[in-house]
Amino acid sequence: MGQRGELFSSRASTEKRTYFFNVKENRSGDLFLNIVESRKRESADAVTERGFERHSLMVYEEDLAAFVAAFEQAVGYARRHLQRSRPEPIRPRVRVIRPPARDGQEPIRNE
Repeated sequence: MGQRGELFSSRASTEKRTYFFNVKENRSGDLFLNIVESRKRESADAVTERGFERHSLMVYEEDLAAFVAAFEQAVGYARRHLQRSRPEPIRPRVRVIRPPARDGQEPIRNE
C-alpha cells in the first residue's frame, strides 16, 4: 500500500488542550485514524512525559464511516445547543503538518 507509519497529521490548539488527528498505516497496510488529546498536567513531573497528559483513540478504516456519521451528529447537536447559549463560537487554531518526503518521493499533499 503506501508508506508505513504516519501519512497525514493535523493539529487543533486551544488554550488548554491540543488535539492531533493522524492518519497512519500499520504493518499490514491497514489505515487508521489516531486522535490524540494532549494537555499540561497541573503538577508537572519531569519523569512523566514532561508534564503532559495524553489520551489516544484509534479508529480503523472499516469503522471510519460509522464513526464519522456519529461524530457529525454529535457535533451538529453541540453546535445547535451552543448557538442558543453563546453569541459567538470559539474558533480553534488549526495547523496541517506535512511529513517530509522519503527516499526521493514526492511530499504528501494534505490539501
